[in-house]
Amino acid sequence: MQWDREDRIRIRLVNPVTLIVAVCVDDKIVIGADGLLCWADKVNNLNPTFATNKLWSIRKTNWTLACAGSDMVGVFCKRIDAEVELGQRVPFDPHLEVGGPDYINALTALTSEAKMAAPDWNMLPTTVLLAGFELRKAPYLLQTQLPLGGYFASPGGCAILGAQDAIVWWLLRVLVPCCKTIDSVEKLICFTIWQASKRDLRIGRAEAGFPISLCVMEADKPIQYERFERAAVDAWMQEWEVRLQANLMATINAMETSPPKKYPSGEPMCGPSGAYGRGANLNQAAVVRAANH
Repeated sequence: MQWDREDRIRIRLVNPVTLIVAVCVDDKIVIGADGLLCWADKVNNLNPTFATNKLWSIRKTNWTLACAGSDMVGVFCKRIDAEVELGQRVPFDPHLEVGGPDYINALTALTSEAKMAAPDWNMLPTTVLLAGFELRKAPYLLQTQLPLGGYFASPGGCAILGAQDAIVWWLLRVLVPCCKTIDSVEKLICFTIWQASKRDLRIGRAEAGFPISLCVMEADKPIQYERFERAAVDAWMQEWEVRLQANLMATINAMETSPPKKYPSGEPMCGPSGAYGRGANLNQAAVVRAANH
């Protein structure tokens, strides 16, 4: 997939080119990522795109790593894995709250080493997510910002990296409580990435050949990695759209059939928390028009 010059310039100005979503559900972690890799060729002013996997397992641990920003993180991860395999580096403690900071410090050190070797190279600001489990088997999400370093735990059992994070936060906060199974959480994450990709060129669309990658993590069990191509995603998305449309219309109908509230005679038509009376009907009409659109 190639974009015109204006689109390519816009992509370079508003990196990162990705969307990664991680959700902790009970004692499990579900992570999803789009499959778009955009390579910046400054010499020829080109931005060729490739399908890729953005979820990486860390050798001799039960961790998954994902990042939004520079793909150099993948190079650093492979070097750390090789050093561990060859015995040149001590393996990391598998409990993420213990070994995670050490791994992030190793990434930061390699970033600084690369900068010293090539002073003209400037790494894009890159957010890294490291997912795993604590000593007591509880899910744990650790993040860092390269090349700055340091780390912090993701709040609220969720982490969103890359583009359209505000919209994705809203979708997850509204819909995750409705998911009763891990399968439904997987489908929700796919739906969220798919919806965001329809509105942002920085996120790979399954319809354009960029599959969605998913993994399900559970303490002391092998990580389950999956990739969903266009056919599977299309079927899921149609099902989700029908359900969401039905829920939206049911909510609107309940609002319209509920008895009107009575306010004191001095109460204004419009208040700080929304609209009353005729204003409420206008807001509902706008919602209906948006839903139908």
